[in-house]
Order: sequence, then C-alpha cells, then structure tokens
Amino acid sequence: MDIHIKSAGNMRKGQTMRINHNIAALNALNRSNVNNERIASNFQRISSGLKINRASDDAAGLSISEKMKALIRGLGQAQNNIEDGKSLVSVAESALGLIMNPNLQRMRELIIQGMNGTYTQEDREKMQTEIDQIKQGIDEIANNTEFNTTKVLRPPLVDEASKPSGGVADIVFVVDVSGTMGAHQKTVATNLEKFAESIQAKGVTDIRMGLVTYGNDSYTIEKFNGDKWCTKFEELNETLNNLKNDAWEENGMTAMQLVANQYDFRESSAVSSKHIILLTDEFGDDNEKYDETLKRVKDTGIQVHGVYNPNASPYIYNGDYEKKSYFNFINEIGGKSVDIWEADWGNQLSSVIGEHIGSESSVEIDKDKMPTLHFQVGPAEGHTFEVELMDARVSKLGIDDVCIDPIENAEESLEKIDEAMAKVSSKRSEFGAYYNALEHIGNNVGNYQINLTNAQSIIESADIAKEIAELEKNKILLQASQSMIARSNEVVKGVLELLK
Repeated sequence: MDIHIKSAGNMRKGQTMRINHNIAALNALNRSNVNNERIASNFQRISSGLKINRASDDAAGLSISEKMKALIRGLGQAQNNIEDGKSLVSVAESALGLIMNPNLQRMRELIIQGMNGTYTQEDREKMQTEIDQIKQGIDEIANNTEFNTTKVLRPPLVDEASKPSGGVADIVFVVDVSGTMGAHQKTVATNLEKFAESIQAKGVTDIRMGLVTYGNDSYTIEKFNGDKWCTKFEELNETLNNLKNDAWEENGMTAMQLVANQYDFRESSAVSSKHIILLTDEFGDDNEKYDETLKRVKDTGIQVHGVYNPNASPYIYNGDYEKKSYFNFINEIGGKSVDIWEADWGNQLSSVIGEHIGSESSVEIDKDKMPTLHFQVGPAEGHTFEVELMDARVSKLGIDDVCIDPIENAEESLEKIDEAMAKVSSKRSEFGAYYNALEHIGNNVGNYQINLTNAQSIIESADIAKEIAELEKNKILLQASQSMIARSNEVVKGVLELLK
C-alpha cells in the first residue's frame, strides 16, 4: 500500500508524494539500464569495427552481407585461378616458341641447304642426321612440357584401353518364405552359390550381399554380425538354410521398396552395380504397391531380376485381377527372370543377367585427342574460360618423315616444314589471345571484387566517428540518469522530514 502525504501549505489539490515505490527512481533506473546497453553496443562496434555483430543488429543486412562475403571470397579464388591459367598458357606458348626457333627454323634452313646441288651425298646424310636430331628435340619439348603435371603440348598417353577388372556389385536377395515356398528353400542356398561362383568368374571381385525375407505381412532385414551386408557366400548360405517357412500372406512389392529405402547401394561405372533378385513362387503382388514400388526402384537406379514360377495363376476377385504380375514388373524395369522350378536356376540366372552384373565397363580412350582445359574465372557456375591445347609432336605437325634426299623429297619436306611453322605460329597467336583474354577477365574480376567489398563494407562496417559521438552522448545520459536516481532518493528523504 502506498503512503500518500499531502502538504496543505505548498501542494496543489490532488498532488501527492509516494514513497513506497519511488516511481521517479524506477524511471531513472530504467533509463540508466538502457544507456548502459547502448554504451555496451557502442563499445562492441568500436572495438570490432563492425556495425553488424549479431543477427539482431540487422537481420536483412546480415543476410545480404554474408552472400557478398561468399562472392568476394569466390572472386579472390577466381583471380588465383586466372593467374594459374595465364601461367599455363605462358608455359605452352614459350615451349612452342622453342619449337619454332631454333628447331623448325633450323630444320627449314637445312632442307634448303640440302637442295643445293653443290653438296655431296655424304654431306646430305650429315644434314639428315641433324634434322633427325631436331625432330627428336621437338618431341622431347612436346612430351616434357607440363604445368602441375598436366601435359600441355601432347595428350595424356594411354598404352592400352582399360580392361575389365575389379567389378563392383551390391545384390540384395528378396526371398519369399510364405506358404508353398517351403518346397524351394532347400535348393535356394545351393543355386545362389552357383550363381555367385558364376558372376565372380565374370570379373566381379568386390561384391556385397543382403537378404530380406517376407511373409505373413512382415518383412525382415537379415543381419550378418550386426550388418545388413555380407561379403562371403558362406554367411549368406548359413542364414538361408536357417530360414523358417511362414504363413500364406506375402507382399514382395513392399519388400523391394523396403530394400530401395533401407540399403546403401554403392555407385559404380559398371553397367549396373545395384541389384535386387526376387525369389518367389507366387504370381504377383498388391496392385496398390505396384506403381509406387516401380517408381522408387527406377529413381534409385536398382536393377530387379526374378526367380519365380511362370505358371502361377493370379487371384481373381469380383471379376478382376487382385494382384499384378511380378513378370510385368521385372520386364518394365528391364530385368531378367528364370523359372524357380528348374533345378539349376542359379546357373541360368547368371547366364541371363550376365550382361547386367559384370565388371567395370571398358572405356576406349582416344590417345590423339588433346584435352580442353576449363578455367573457373568467376565466383559462380558457368563462369568458365576454355583453352584448346595443341599436340606439338612431330607426327602431329606432319614432319616426322621429312628428308632431303632425293631432291623431290626435299621439296615436299620444305612444304611440310612451312605448314608446320604455320600451325605453330597460329597456335602461338591463339595462346597470346588466351593470355590477353585472361588478363582482361582478371582486371574485371579485380574491379568487381573491389566494388563488392566496398558495398559489403557499407552494410557491415561501423562508422567509427559516429559511434564515438554516440558513445559520448550515451555516457552523458548515463551520468544524468545516475544523478537522477540519487536525486529521487533525496526527495523521499525530504518527505520524511514532514513526519518530525
């Protein structure tokens, strides 16, 4: 309860002095706290030099500033990339300069000299020896000129096309353990062992296997020492031999969808490295799951094959098929199938899907094709600059067979030398144009980085003079608020004098 004291002599009617809450002191204290916070903010901005030190300072400004920072750093790296590109072009151009002069120039000089009738056969043979040495020197320049191990005057040499080796495959077997499948479970393990031996002979050396069983509307991911994958067929066979036959209900589509969702299949350069093999003696599956499973399997790039009963009949309910065929599903996904009633279906399965589960694909590489280099000259996708290199070996310059004897060959060789010199001169000019273009791009990138840095600084950097002025103002306000707190306490003490 507030105590209200009225003075008849010096207070107007209704005017009171409240001492229980000391409102004046509370107001002064509140302003003091505000001023303290402002001073702390001023100190932080002055000491860091930043106007935005946390998101609450300027949420929109911080977002824009961070995007600008990413661009600025990207532009800085782009400048480094441009300098590296200029260095590579300079290396290639200088090497072509050496090929031109003295090598091609001297070779042309020797051919013209040998065409003169004043020289003997022995003289021409010595000239030819020097020409052959020059050709060898040109090849050495072309073969050994590189920038950061990248050959710039010849393509990467490939002795032979890559051969199949070390194939990769991830295979998950989806096994129906319901109803009549009990009659097949004894042969499943045996046939899968035959299948494994066969695909290993095809070059698949890195193989992982998984096992999912389904039946009675349940689906089980079998584990091998706590892992979903195993690498030894003995482990798979042991698990298969211990499977128990379940009830009559099954749902293979959902089981395959479970595999697509739960298994971490590896990517590979092989035709396909991700496989599901469905083992069942049933006709088909739930219509509602068909399209959903088909889409999911296609999206993940998994190949589906089947070991099932081709003579099984569909269930018919109210005049319509209750289930869709596994055969149609596998065909639509591009897989292969074999008859589960065949005693050696393991070997048959390997035969029909051998082209799908195989070793790494062989890639033929063009040994004479020069690579195109792509320089990242900007901070975003698409900011690239392409440089076409040149194969400067004598065979590609067309001078590998130049000779000065007889005279007819010397005339033809002179023509070839002139063509080679024209090629080298043209490519040197092209390299010069590349260098100039990269230099211009570098200047533009540098200007862009400076302007962007300036814009980012305006958003993020603090105006130190302004902050110091604000700091002094807030200090004065803080002192005033602290003084008012003291004054308000003195007023309350004065009220107590009236009680004496």
